[in-house]
Amino acid sequence: MSKKIVILDGSPRPNGNTAALIRSFTDGATAAGHTVTRFDLQKMDIHLDLCQYFGQKKSKDYTTFFSSSSSFC
Repeated sequence: MSKKIVILDGSPRPNGNTAALIRSFTDGATAAGHTVTRFDLQKMDIHLDLCQYFGQKKSKDYTTFFSSSSSFC
């Protein structure tokens, strides 16, 4: 039974080791009859609104990722 496979490539180097691994995996999966879709995240225009995601109040969930001087809400 063939599978649909999604690859999310977040590497900033388009010709690096991750790309080589993805190419090899994709070749093998395709040869086995599977469908592979790859998304190059570094080429996508992705915006994350942390205020909307976590709410307006600062919480321990995300304050550790930003310095205490960060103000984004």
